[in-house]
Amino acid sequence: MSFFILAAKIILLLFWFVFFLSALKTWDDPWRTYINWAGLITLAVHIIEAAWFVRRFGGQLSEPKFEKMQVLVFGVLHWWPALKTLNKSSKDRL
Repeated sequence: MSFFILAAKIILLLFWFVFFLSALKTWDDPWRTYINWAGLITLAVHIIEAAWFVRRFGGQLSEPKFEKMQVLVFGVLHWWPALKTLNKSSKDRL
């Protein structure tokens, strides 16, 4: 895993931590509103990515539930590196 992907995953984990703290009403408005909207939009995009990822590569995944959870948390940061591996394994089968 490249340094960029690892650093971005750490930043995204911190974002999710802040989002859940915001859900507990840690900050006052308008920060809580901004954080909640950013988290909900990010979650919606990640749900779409997870659906696409599992639909496209569902038969090739060894642990589909784990992979889906990774995509829900990390989004493109998970499936982009995995895409190279999965495409290579599908070409090897041909």
